[in-house]
Amino acid sequence: MLLDLVRPAEAEQPLPAVVWIHGGGWRLQDQTACPDLVQHFAEHGYVMVSIDYRLVPETRHLGPAQR
Repeated sequence: MLLDLVRPAEAEQPLPAVVWIHGGGWRLQDQTACPDLVQHFAEHGYVMVSIDYRLVPETRHLGPAQR
């Protein structure tokens, strides 16, 4: 699976992180369906991770591929 990671450019200390899970209802979209990660998060001191997940019908819902 894929993810996009955005962080402040010159951070020297540990930072809080936000994991964005796109709202595709297990059927639509991918990790790119997110707000502007730099503008809304990285510029304010957050590490931002936008994740991808397997979609139906190619993958059975709550089957082994979802775990």
